[in-house]
Amino acid sequence: MRDYQAIKESILSHIQSDNYKRKNASALYKTLGLSDTISISQMTQILTELEQEHLIGRTRKGTYDLFERLGFVKGTIVIKESGYGFVSSPDFDEDFFVPRDKTKGAMSGDLVIVKTDNKDPKGPSGEVVEILERAYTYLFGTVVKKNKHYYVEPDDYRVTTSVYLKDTAGWNLKPGLKVKVFLTKYYPDGRLDGEVVQVLGGEDTPGLDITTVVLASGIRTEFNDEIQAELKNLPSEVEEKDLINRRDLRNKPIVTIDGADAKDFDDAVYAEKLSNGNYRLGVYIADVSHYVHPGQAIDAEAEFRQFSVYLPDRVYPMLPEKLSNNLCSLQPDKIRLVLACEMEISSQGKVISHEIFEGYIQSIARLTYDQVNRFFKTGEGISNPAVEQNLNVMRELAQIIGEVRNSRGALDFNVKEAKVILSKTGKVLDVVLRSRDEAEQLIESFMIQANEVVAEAMEWSKVPMVFRIHDEPKEEKIAQFKAISRLLGYNIPEKTPKIHIKTLQKILVDSENKPYGIFLHNLLLRSMAKARYDSVNIGHYGLASGCYTHFTSPIRRYPDLTVHRLVKKYLLNHSDFQSQDEQLVASVSSQASQQERLIERLERDVLDMKKCEYMEQFIDRTFTGVISSVVPWGFYVELPNTIEGLVSVDNMGPDYYLFNEERLEWRGQYSGKRYRIGDIVNVVLLDASKKRRQISFQIEQATK
Repeated sequence: MRDYQAIKESILSHIQSDNYKRKNASALYKTLGLSDTISISQMTQILTELEQEHLIGRTRKGTYDLFERLGFVKGTIVIKESGYGFVSSPDFDEDFFVPRDKTKGAMSGDLVIVKTDNKDPKGPSGEVVEILERAYTYLFGTVVKKNKHYYVEPDDYRVTTSVYLKDTAGWNLKPGLKVKVFLTKYYPDGRLDGEVVQVLGGEDTPGLDITTVVLASGIRTEFNDEIQAELKNLPSEVEEKDLINRRDLRNKPIVTIDGADAKDFDDAVYAEKLSNGNYRLGVYIADVSHYVHPGQAIDAEAEFRQFSVYLPDRVYPMLPEKLSNNLCSLQPDKIRLVLACEMEISSQGKVISHEIFEGYIQSIARLTYDQVNRFFKTGEGISNPAVEQNLNVMRELAQIIGEVRNSRGALDFNVKEAKVILSKTGKVLDVVLRSRDEAEQLIESFMIQANEVVAEAMEWSKVPMVFRIHDEPKEEKIAQFKAISRLLGYNIPEKTPKIHIKTLQKILVDSENKPYGIFLHNLLLRSMAKARYDSVNIGHYGLASGCYTHFTSPIRRYPDLTVHRLVKKYLLNHSDFQSQDEQLVASVSSQASQQERLIERLERDVLDMKKCEYMEQFIDRTFTGVISSVVPWGFYVELPNTIEGLVSVDNMGPDYYLFNEERLEWRGQYSGKRYRIGDIVNVVLLDASKKRRQISFQIEQATK
């Protein structure tokens, strides 16, 4: 008998052919001449497998054809509050509308099969015929009581149905409790049954709103007993034996510069002016790999987490605090092990030479960004002359490096980041902008420099490596940015298929202080490909860098820890090439890139939730903001602290407004009033919902 898989592939290939005409199993059996190789029952089994894999389908007449030719689409559904849904598929540009009575009980995020309706005059639509994979098996929510029965109202705004609790014995439930429920039954009409598996606390428990979002994401929040046992075997401080064969760097005035609330100090820096007019830049990174080794429970957990998670009221570290905040953290006046990258850089910003080695430091100061920014602006706030000199040289060198990076076309996005200020009880006191002043940019510049040097050294050595890559933007992705830039007066040739990075850079610089600047920066950022980790180097487009990695944060990023191990193995110890390392870097790169997206969504979800909570107290208050985007259903207005809300077409004012898609503007038919990107408007807050993560405004005039 011929190979089973080969026969299966030949059957599928026949059905995939352009001139294929639908056949039943018997006709396929004869056409393909399979009587000498398999039985008709085996043929039917293969067809059933192809059906189960959603590669082919069977008609009512019993004939077979490709899945998509029969009008079936596989995709992810999003259910709206009114009960209808939209299914998106990577194979189609448009989403498929699914009426409320044809969702088959699917929930937002479910992977579904839709039978499409090509005759719907309103556009692509269909009905759910199968739910392949449920997005939710557990939900977190609040207990409510209705007609003597207990339900859970999900915290997740994407789930619009309450969960009925059939069995509540032993839980002593009462309205207002936050619980975790396991979903036991999904009904075709969307109803849900479940059972309580954990009581988390009352609605007023400080921080519980963030906790439930974190737990729902699947992020681990505790370190298990095996890890705790391993931690007991680690020293509290660096031991004398750990210093053997390491370079003593304690004579240098090395400092750390971080945020005021930071505890995990990954990196320390130092710069000096050399007698030949060049500079020596030292970037000293916590040597986590000295303490955390493959095969340990600590390492397995770090690999699972991949990153530390930073939220408004807490941090979920990649490594236990004994390592992240103590033994590995480059605390002032304490001996700490480092992997050092020292570079000699010319006055023109060219790296003349570099050295990567193991050492130990004793930081002479724990500086904050605010402290350094104050010193740069006023000359005050630093009492140690050695630190002052170090800062002055670093400032000089950072400016040179920045000019070189700008000259090659690196993109510097002026994107506002919000910081939520919370009370001890978790209440939002304020939403403010994070600072990105000279000190923050100095450290960023030095870290980029070290990352490039390490990446180039590993690339030149032709050894396995985790690179940080960023592909060129795709033409269709950047088309809207080009169109809007033209509307705003920027000269971008219509027929240019690609846009040069220097042109992008010029637009970013020119628009930085204009009303639409933040929007344009955000739009370009969204048009870019996502930076990711990969074992194959293609360069980093946004940084205009031919070779880049992440080396400088091994306390909070697992790819950096992996890079440290590879650097030690191949650059410092000159080990022979090992093929298993290729598999390692591919695995770490893939896992880290996926986990990075999950954590980004989590951090954004928590931030959006707390922004909406903050705005709930300001209903009917007037705000001034900038139109940040224009869409067919209205436009969005961003306030100075990045809080954004929708002005729907019904809330624009007493006129009949028409949407011009080409010019991306709304125009009043009678008044001629126009609303465009970058316009400054006064808006009144209509509604803010922490649960739905939605904020609604109306134009101030519309209230009169």
